[in-house]
Amino acid sequence: MENVNQFIVKAAPEHQLADLPTLKFAYGRYEPIPNDINRRKHPKPITISSLLNPRELWERGTAKDFEVALKSYDLALKAVCIGKKKASSGHQLKELDEWGRTVLPELLRKRDEVVGSKGGRSWLEKEELVRIVNWIVLRGVYRPSKLRHSRMNRPELVREKTRRAYRILHYGNSVDPENQVFKPVPGYWDIINAVKVLCDGVRGVGPMAASAILNAYCPTIPFMSDEIVAVMPHLNGKKPQYTFEAYKALVKMLDAIAKRVGNGWTMATIEKAIWARAVCIRNGIREPEEQLTDVPVPRRKRKKEKDDEHKAKKKKTDEAAIVVVGVAQTAAVAQA
Repeated sequence: MENVNQFIVKAAPEHQLADLPTLKFAYGRYEPIPNDINRRKHPKPITISSLLNPRELWERGTAKDFEVALKSYDLALKAVCIGKKKASSGHQLKELDEWGRTVLPELLRKRDEVVGSKGGRSWLEKEELVRIVNWIVLRGVYRPSKLRHSRMNRPELVREKTRRAYRILHYGNSVDPENQVFKPVPGYWDIINAVKVLCDGVRGVGPMAASAILNAYCPTIPFMSDEIVAVMPHLNGKKPQYTFEAYKALVKMLDAIAKRVGNGWTMATIEKAIWARAVCIRNGIREPEEQLTDVPVPRRKRKKEKDDEHKAKKKKTDEAAIVVVGVAQTAAVAQA
């Protein structure tokens, strides 16, 4: 601030020095601050949205807050699709999301009907497992190794593990047919034991993929998305990771939030609303009703792009320096 005023002092008469305004740096240049607020604390900048952010939704969101956030799900998904480097990836994500929300649950229900059961007798095919993992890869952080490993599973293993996991959701971990009682809504330990079964032996499937597999069959089970893990409070002083223990804690926390919100909200809908709000804020979407055009969302520049820009700037600087040196040499020769 003092250095800037020094440059102004050289050009200003002495009797005008007292009238110099206080300066602030904004938009790449210094601008004067009006005298009436020089002694007043500068107001905080307006945030991207006046709505609750994901952390605030987690801590004190009401049913109305979550309802507004959930309305933005389709808009948030469209923003993710548009932000993909390849247009084909965006179209694929949109198709997989619609398939996972409508087609796959109905397919699993029909398999239960064919077996003649109320539930807990369905299964997944290998191709369906690969599509679920592909949806996770495209919707969140890019993890190509997960997709590659999921394609290495044997079809028989996928059917066996998913059938056992779905059975645990509705009948518990009991192997005695006489003691198996159908439960329409799985309990906490039913969810945890089903996740453990899927994580044991199925390649490319961890707690995140396992939660997506179970959510396709039972829509109340929450998906372990990247955004919900980022909002979770620290466990034992450490940032939560994508581990089995972290998912156990996540289920308990989301169940408590669902009970606090009430009005029919489940762990899965709470997670979906928080995901939508996080994506909207990240992409600069202010309101749920905002129209999103098919213009690519600005993304962080990759290292190669930054290096190319740096080389281009350096080349222009070198060329300008050569021109200046050439002009100086010509002038020197002319004077001589």
